[in-house]
Amino acid sequence: MLIIGGMVWCISLCAGNVEVDLLYSENSTIGQKITLTEKIVKVLPEIKCPYSLEPHQIQGLDAFHIHPVIVWLVKEAGYVRERLGDETLNFAVYQFEQQGWTLGDELNEICGSGVLPLVKKSRKVYRRVIRMQYPTETNLKTKIDSDISKKFSEDEQINKELEEEDLLIIQENDEKSGITYFSERGEQMIDKKYQKDMRKEETKDDLEEEFKKLELEENCVNTQIEAAEMLVVKLQNELKIIEEQNISKEIQSKPKEIFEEMKTLLSERDELKAVERSFKFQCREELSKLEQKIEEIEGNNEESLNEENKNGKNLKEKKGEILYLEIASLNKEIAKLARQVGAKPSQAEMAQYQRRFVELCNQMVTKHHETKRQYTQYNTLVDVRTFMRQEIDLLDSIDRQRDLAQREEYIDSLLENLQKIAKGIDEILDKKLFKKRSIQEQRDQLQEQLQSLLDKQRLYTKTLAEFQQECQRNEFLRRKLE
Repeated sequence: MLIIGGMVWCISLCAGNVEVDLLYSENSTIGQKITLTEKIVKVLPEIKCPYSLEPHQIQGLDAFHIHPVIVWLVKEAGYVRERLGDETLNFAVYQFEQQGWTLGDELNEICGSGVLPLVKKSRKVYRRVIRMQYPTETNLKTKIDSDISKKFSEDEQINKELEEEDLLIIQENDEKSGITYFSERGEQMIDKKYQKDMRKEETKDDLEEEFKKLELEENCVNTQIEAAEMLVVKLQNELKIIEEQNISKEIQSKPKEIFEEMKTLLSERDELKAVERSFKFQCREELSKLEQKIEEIEGNNEESLNEENKNGKNLKEKKGEILYLEIASLNKEIAKLARQVGAKPSQAEMAQYQRRFVELCNQMVTKHHETKRQYTQYNTLVDVRTFMRQEIDLLDSIDRQRDLAQREEYIDSLLENLQKIAKGIDEILDKKLFKKRSIQEQRDQLQEQLQSLLDKQRLYTKTLAEFQQECQRNEFLRRKLE
C-alpha cells in the first residue's frame, strides 16, 4: 500500500483547501484503506486532475490507470514546492529590505525578478489567506522607477540630515577647539557626501543598463518575428506562382489530346443513335407479335384457362408450404446461434470479471494475513499463559515448602529439581531459538521473492510505457503516410 501513502502525500502537498481528511497509516484495516481510496478518488477532480481513477483500480494495482495519475501528482507536488520556495524567498527578501538592509550581488541576481512590487508593512501578526502574486512586466518597470525615485529621495533626506548634524557638531567643536577641527570635520563631511553621490550614481547606472538590456532583447525578438512573417509571405507567393505555371503548362500540352477525345466521343454518339433506332424498330415488331398472340389466347376456351389457373394455384400453395418450413428451420438455427453468442461474454465483461477477481484476490490475501497474524498472536498469548501458570505453581510450591527448606536433605533435593528445571528451560529456549532462526530464514526468502517481484513489476511498467510510446509513434507515422 505504498502507492496510497505516496498519493496521500502528494495530494496533501498540492491541495491546501481540500475539505477531506487524508490520514494514512501502515497499520490501518481493510475498511479504513477502502475509505481512504474512495476519498482519494473524490479529491482528484477537485485538484483538477486530468485523469480519472476508480477505487477498485487502486486496490487492484491497475498500473495502466494508476501510472499517469502518479506522474501528474509528482509533477504538481514538485511545482508546488518550487512555488512555495520562491514565495518564501521573496517574502524573506522583502522583510530583509524593510529593515533597511541591502542584499549582496548573488541574492540580487536570484531574487531581483521575484520581489513583490507594492507590499505594505503588516501592523499585526495574522495568518496569510491569499498567496503572494508574481510580478508582471509592467509592475517591474513601475518597481524600478519607484525604487529609483524612492532611493534618490531617501538619499537626499539622509544627506540633508547628515549635513545639519555635521554643521551643528562642527559649530560646537569650533567654539571649543578652534578652526583646525572645523577643517578636518569639513573634509570628512565632504568625503561622506562624495561617497553617497558615487553610490547613487552607481545604482542609477546599473538600473539604466538593465533597462537598456531588456529593451535590446525585446527589439531583437520583434525583428526576428517580423523576419519570419516576411519569409512566410514570400514562400506563399512563390508557391502560388509555381502552381499557376504548372496549370498553364498542362493546359498548353493537352489541346491535341482533347481534340482527339472529342472526335472519338462524337463517333461513339452517332453509333449509339443508330443502335437506338434499330432497337426501337425491333421493339415495335415484337409488340405487334405479342398483341397478335394475346388476341389468339383470348379467343380460346375459358375452361382451359380455369384448369390452368387451378393447377397454378396448387403449385403455388405447395411451394409456399415448402418455403414456410425452410424459414422455420432457419429461424431455429438463428435462435440457437444467438443463444450461443449471448452465452459467450464480451471483452468489457471479461475485463470487469478480471478486475473483480483481482479485488477479491487482494481481499483474500489481506484477510489471510490478518487471520495468520491473529493466530500467531493467540499462540503467543497461550504460551505466555502456560509459562505464567508454571511460574505461579512454582511460587506456590516454594511458599508451601518454606518450612521444609531449612532441612539439608530437602535443600539437596530442591537443588536437583531446580537443575532439572533449568535444563528443561534451556531445552525449551534452544527450541524457540531454532524456531526463531527458521522464521527469520523464511522472512529473508520472502523478502528476496518480494524484491524480485518488485523488480519484475518495475520492468513490466517500463516495458509497458515503452510499448505505449512505440504504439503512439506508429499511429503518428501511419497518419503521416495516409
